[in-house]
Amino acid sequence: MKPFVTQDTTFEELRSKYPDSLKIMAGFGVVCHENNTSKAEIVGNLAKMARMTDKELVMMLEKINKALQKK
Repeated sequence: MKPFVTQDTTFEELRSKYPDSLKIMAGFGVVCHENNTSKAEIVGNLAKMARMTDKELVMMLEKINKALQKK
């Protein structure tokens, strides 16, 4: 089974596979804000996401997508 994310995977391919990923990332900031998460925590979490490799980010998005589908 070949991995779905490789060094050659383009942003467009990721977007076509995960069309909601950008909405999820934006939503993440909104949720933090609505839950009165401190600005430092929001920035810290976004920085953590920014440091993730593409593969880690995709794995996280898959988990979020699965969780959203269960609702």
